[in-house]
Amino acid sequence: MFPPYSEKILRKRVAKVAWCPTSDLAAIVFDDSSIALCRDGVSPIWSLPAPNDSNVLALAWNPQGNEFVVGSADGTVTRIDARSYEPKCTTCWPSALKTLDNNFGDSSITALCWVNFSRHKAQEMYLHGFDPSVLDFTQVLPALSMEPPDEPIPLIPTQRIKKPPFPEPPMDDMDDQTLLLIGDEEGYIHICLNGTYHIGSFSTRSKGSKDAFSLATIDACADVSELQTLSYRKTAAVNEVSFSTLQCDLLRCRRTELCNLATEHGHVLFLLQYIRQTINVLAKHHTTVTSLSKQNATKISDLLLSRNEQTLPMPEIELLGLIATGNPCEAVYEYFTQLLSEQQLKRWGERATHSYSCSQMIVCEYLQPACERLLLHLDTLYGYSLWTERYNGLLDPEAVELCMRRTKKLMQSLTRYLADVTKESVTFSEFIKWMSNMFYKFVGEGGTEAEVIPYDPWRAVEHIRNSFASDRLAPYFTASSTAPAQEMNFSDMVGSVSDACRAMLEQPSITLSANITVTESQTLELDCTRDDTPIGRFAASWMDEDQAKQHFALKQRNEALGDKVILIKKDLKGVEPAGYASLEFGSCHISDLEFLDAEEIALVSAYPTQETLLSTIEYNAMEYVPFQAQHARIEELQECQFSRSMELEKTKDAVIGANGRPRRRTIGVYRANRKASSYFLDE
Repeated sequence: MFPPYSEKILRKRVAKVAWCPTSDLAAIVFDDSSIALCRDGVSPIWSLPAPNDSNVLALAWNPQGNEFVVGSADGTVTRIDARSYEPKCTTCWPSALKTLDNNFGDSSITALCWVNFSRHKAQEMYLHGFDPSVLDFTQVLPALSMEPPDEPIPLIPTQRIKKPPFPEPPMDDMDDQTLLLIGDEEGYIHICLNGTYHIGSFSTRSKGSKDAFSLATIDACADVSELQTLSYRKTAAVNEVSFSTLQCDLLRCRRTELCNLATEHGHVLFLLQYIRQTINVLAKHHTTVTSLSKQNATKISDLLLSRNEQTLPMPEIELLGLIATGNPCEAVYEYFTQLLSEQQLKRWGERATHSYSCSQMIVCEYLQPACERLLLHLDTLYGYSLWTERYNGLLDPEAVELCMRRTKKLMQSLTRYLADVTKESVTFSEFIKWMSNMFYKFVGEGGTEAEVIPYDPWRAVEHIRNSFASDRLAPYFTASSTAPAQEMNFSDMVGSVSDACRAMLEQPSITLSANITVTESQTLELDCTRDDTPIGRFAASWMDEDQAKQHFALKQRNEALGDKVILIKKDLKGVEPAGYASLEFGSCHISDLEFLDAEEIALVSAYPTQETLLSTIEYNAMEYVPFQAQHARIEELQECQFSRSMELEKTKDAVIGANGRPRRRTIGVYRANRKASSYFLDE
């Protein structure tokens, strides 16, 4: 018997579960692919629907226990923060800075593995009288404001504008980095540093093989120099599994360099998102100002056309005539007296002045500091690229220089825009004063003329000529066919910088993908069929580096004779040949299995007598039959004896998930009747 720990009735049936490696939290996937985070494995904290309305096929926790990832049938991997009281989701695959081939964009994600990948810590050297912080140039740069800039004043004064938050900035301390391994149904593994930076994609097929195996499990040794995979292939003619060893020496040798690049990648990606989001707000303010002017220019144009349909309406010429002579034409007089109200004029001035002011603030307090920081991080990457002894093949100096040139070009354009928008703000201020004087001259206030507001007529004339019916700032925001080819708007410039950064940061992916090879592969032909139901696991794996052993377990469906469990043992040092143990349990159905530790594997077996058992097997005590050929068949069977077992009452089948925390080993049992229970594994 296993001592009970907690119990609860859930709303839905559980399909998959993974326990947090550092706390009593469990990520649960229900049969409709919705996801829940549970305390003690059974008490939901929050839940969310299936990402992208796609079936969830794989689940894995960050080894630091602060987040987990789910892999979906549509080929996406979603990161979910477990530290928040509500779910926070971000898509980490396909990567934000990677243009994917068709081979990688839509293959279902079938396996996930997340391991530690910290850089080699160099011995710190203490120099008396030297402060190492003086080399941190980020301390002398203006701080980035994380409060989003103000949006334009809405047309309706009572309307509340919700400002979208900025993306989360990367952590300053990036010593504890991780490596996310993503396996898909085409047999490809994609490597993402910290779950964000794609550094390689490669196939697990043996050299010369054309058969595609769907990955079931992925394991990595401590230094990530080797990967162990189990994959499955089922066709009308064949039903087999393959377990392979992949050599990843470049990950081990370039560990520190890759971690350094990942740190800079996090800053570059954040700053590009920050700049793009801020540019979008800047464009909204520009649209607000131009739309206000064009609305009033259109009103005058319509009045001119109503009097003469053959004329070419030029409202700016009519206003220039008014400011020159003081006498309005009939259309302009009607505009001031019947189409323009005091409230409209006031709102026009308030909204435009606010947008001009915000535009200047956005450039000075948001965009220029962000571009300076981006240039600093690009300069760091440029220094890395010149260190060819360590970064050769990972960074190209010319690619980094291109990013820096395009960033500097964006900064120059922002400087010109700041001067232009400041001038535009001044001319608009004088223009709106003149408009107020004309309005009160023609309409009056309470039957008497209001006091004349002093203004500069030349600046008012400049605004009428350049910004009333036209838009002098348009080249900064819209593409023009008459503009020179080298002149781009802000959006195109940011896109150009992003493209250059993407190409620069893809170099490690190209190098690593070409240097990871399959060194060993063994295929096992199966007689039974795989259980394709989405409930529970098809396969599980455990790597014991202390004993240099890799174990795999897979369940095989057989309606007539009962399910079997096949255990595979592999010596990581290559001293002993790999072997298998095919276990029979009689006429039963194996609904789920999972390795508990280096000694036991747990499984749930349901028998025709309506008895369902939660049992454990000491898999090291099994007799393993060595493989005699690279392509082998199962020839020997053996009956299995449970080391521990407990009957699960009123249960047809169940899904299990174990928590391997030291001195607190628990296992969650999630029955088909939605009853969830957790038990202590150690009495």
